Amino acid sequence: MILREFEAEILRLYHVEHWRIGTLARYSSLRAPRLYDMVHERGHPGRPDHFRTIVARYRPRPAAEAYLRLRTLPALPLR
Repeated sequence: MILREFEAEILRLYHVEHWRIGTLARYSSLRAPRLYDMVHERGHPGRPDHFRTIVARYRPRPAAEAYLRLRTLPALPLR
């Protein structure tokens, strides 16, 4: 489900900024520095490190992988 704010941003980028659909489809693959440059050109007053933190919140997380933790028994004492 897409949040209303995110949907509004997509529509704004398409209609006002004239982004192509392919660019919008790759929107999550753009790196944070490139996104920061784009919003900074449009007047965003924030700093890059703060912007990266915000972008990281909305990035999809990679799926967790199942793994088996290897446990060994303690060694027998030497006599």
